[in-house]
Amino acid sequence: MFVAVVAGIVVAEVVVEYFRPIRAQAVDLLNDEKHLLDILHEGATKARVVASQTLEKAYENLGIVK
Repeated sequence: MFVAVVAGIVVAEVVVEYFRPIRAQAVDLLNDEKHLLDILHEGATKARVVASQTLEKAYENLGIVK
């Protein structure tokens, strides 16, 4: 039982260390709301372009006239 507990603690420490830089970056983004919103808007713009192209191809393949 003791070995399982120790192994669980070691695994937990490894997981915490693995996610430490990711968490630090998330905290930085949350502290800089303007930068976070800029990133989100940039991603939305890129997504609209891709979605528009995909939808245009779908309309074309289905023979739907816009």
